[in-house]
Amino acid sequence: RAMEHLPESSARWLAAAGEASLASARSGDHDRVLEVIRRINDIDPTLSGGGVELTGLVRAALPLWAGGRSGIALELLESVERALESLAERNPDARGPYHSARALQGMCLGKIAKSLYEMEAAAREFESAGSLRTAWEHRAGAGFMCLELGMLARGEQLSMEVIRATEGIGLHHINAVAKHNLGRRIAEAGRTTEGRILEQSALKAFQTHDNRRMQGLTHAFLARIALQEDDPLEAELHARRGVELLQRESGSKIIALATLAQVLLSVDRPEDALTPATQALEQLEGLELVLEGESLTRLAY
Repeated sequence: RAMEHLPESSARWLAAAGEASLASARSGDHDRVLEVIRRINDIDPTLSGGGVELTGLVRAALPLWAGGRSGIALELLESVERALESLAERNPDARGPYHSARALQGMCLGKIAKSLYEMEAAAREFESAGSLRTAWEHRAGAGFMCLELGMLARGEQLSMEVIRATEGIGLHHINAVAKHNLGRRIAEAGRTTEGRILEQSALKAFQTHDNRRMQGLTHAFLARIALQEDDPLEAELHARRGVELLQRESGSKIIALATLAQVLLSVDRPEDALTPATQALEQLEGLELVLEGESLTRLAY
């Protein structure tokens, strides 16, 4: 509604467009996001003289990707990148959102090394611009990319820096996501007790703020940790809870379904495992692009 009463391409209009896109993406209203993309393509955001106002539009790409609409997410990010490309050369405030959009493009396309480079650049630019919260958010993203690339030591270092810096100062989501990303990776490296503690702490924060997607993913990863610790009953409880919480998140649900299938296979229940394994594969084949869960799904099936 605010967009209808503000001058198009003004800083306040762009900020409202970002908030509208983020809210619409989270609620599954993808048509509304497409409408914003069309309007962004038809205006010149450089007229506002800024660029940081487009950060909300960049953030909207994440729930779109998680909901299995990575094509729309990429279209959104490409629109923002085009809008900011020339502006970023002369206005420092636009450089953070510009690199952020490029980082998420890389993530959606599976170009993790590119995403790491752009995420670190975005963190530096946001810090220079005085946007410390957003800088920490992108440092956490860089830590995640390092972990995805197998750079465990560097990823752990970055993630722990974020966890320590954001503990107790109100940045609950950034803190919890950093714990979530680090916990599963160090558990996979054999440090299951440390990993479980981090995941349990993250889960409490996601529950407090009613973030169902992140709760579901955390339950899935706690299931995998329980399986590593030879506790199939606990693993099955977490996996089923993950599936339940991720019913509306097709891009993430495949992880919980495939995890449940592997848990059931571990206790010699192949017939029971076939149902979630088949559901995960069918869901996977209906997705546009997949960042995480494809190999797990195919292996489980």
